[in-house]
Order: sequence, then structure tokens, then C-alpha cells
Amino acid sequence: MRWISIALLTFLFAGQVIAQDVPAEGSIVNGNLQIGRSTFALPPGEWKVVATALADTTVGGVPGGVGTGRVYMVQLDADGRFVASLFHLVPFNSRRVTSWNDSLCDRKDTLYRDAFSGNFTFPECLLINHLVPFWVTAPTPPFERKIWDWYQQNKVKLPNTALSASYKKYFAGDFVSVVIYVNPEVFGQDKALKTVWAESEWHPSAIKADPKRLAFVENFKKWSYVMADNARSTLMDRKPKSASLPSLDDLKVK
Repeated sequence: MRWISIALLTFLFAGQVIAQDVPAEGSIVNGNLQIGRSTFALPPGEWKVVATALADTTVGGVPGGVGTGRVYMVQLDADGRFVASLFHLVPFNSRRVTSWNDSLCDRKDTLYRDAFSGNFTFPECLLINHLVPFWVTAPTPPFERKIWDWYQQNKVKLPNTALSASYKKYFAGDFVSVVIYVNPEVFGQDKALKTVWAESEWHPSAIKADPKRLAFVENFKKWSYVMADNARSTLMDRKPKSASLPSLDDLKVK
């Protein structure tokens, strides 16, 4: 990647997050999420806003960088068990960029990947991966540390392994990044016991011999394409195609 990557974003925090740009931390969001000019569809249910940030993205060759908003939300069950979380990142304004040159889909060891058209100038990617361990170690960056602290303070029951679906797309002077993290145990899957990524029961080589987990990944894949389709619409039209994303109960294997 030569122009921009979330891992290489330089965030300049200004203290207070502006209320009209992102929802307030601690608030509950239903139906859709508004970040600046962009509206995102959400799955049904209440989503707790855990962390937000305004930032300035330093992009080589783009005067002044690109201002962005980040929002991390969590959904728990009645017992305080982690169900799912959502991360959204979007710019507040457009910049004149003729090529982002971001190799989003280079990683090939995930549960699933789709580079769509493979457009190198304005790349697009959907990745499904398993994460283990999940929020066990305290991170250093302030935004991620705020999330970890919230999990600890609220004694959230976290799974050993979560699955993530991340969608990113660049177009002209804009981009969008949406990630959902789900707890497979909430949706009828057996608890994963192994805490090493390569040895996990959810590793791509392991689920080939596990029809139930394989079926879950297929359901997650179908669900994630709807998420990606709506996020793409938000990028192009500032609003999603649907009023709501499908229920996460659709992930259950029947």
C-alpha cells in the first residue's frame, strides 16, 4: 500500500469529538448510523456507542489530508455476553485523488476474500477472518485502548474467538471501511477452546472437516455481502440501499 491504510493513518486528536459529526459515546443507536454526511444501515437491535474519534488522515500528495470519523459500537445480550460489534470509518469530505493504490486483498490465509473487480486504482475488498485471542491484551493506541477499557469496566463476557467481516472500498476522493465482529457461540456454534490463531478450530484448514462451522461461515459470507452492498451505496450515494441490515440471527445454521 502506497497511499493510505488504516494501519498507517496519522490521527491528530483535538480533545472533544464534535457531536454533529459522530454520535455521543455512551449513546444507543438503532436502525442507522450517521457519521458526518454518510448514513450507514445497521443490523436490528440496540448498539452501544463505545468509542468515537475525529481524525486527520495524512495522505501522501493530498493537501491538508482527509478528515475522518470513527465509531465503534457493541451489542450485548441480557447476560452481558458479547454478541457483536461494529466499526465504521469514513471521511467527512472528498479530495482530488486519482489513485489510492491500496493492496487491500493481498492477504490470502483468511476464511474468505473477494477483491471484486481487482481495480488497482480504486481497490475494493471483503475479508472474513477469525480473531484469536479476542481483546485479551490491552492495546496501546488511544482509540483501541478506550474500547478495551470499556470491556473490562463492564465485565463483558468475551469469546476466545470472534469472526470478522471487513469491507473497504475507495472511489475517487472518498473511501469507506466497515467491520463487523461476531461471537459464533451466541449463534449456536460450539465454544472454541484453542487460543493460537493457526491452531484455532476456526482456522481455514480446520473448518473443512467441520460441517457446522463451515455452514456458519457460508451464512456469514452471505450476510457480509449485504453489508458490503449497503456500505458501497453509502460511499457512492451517502445513504444505504436498505433501511436496515439483515438480522444477525440469519447466521444460525438450521
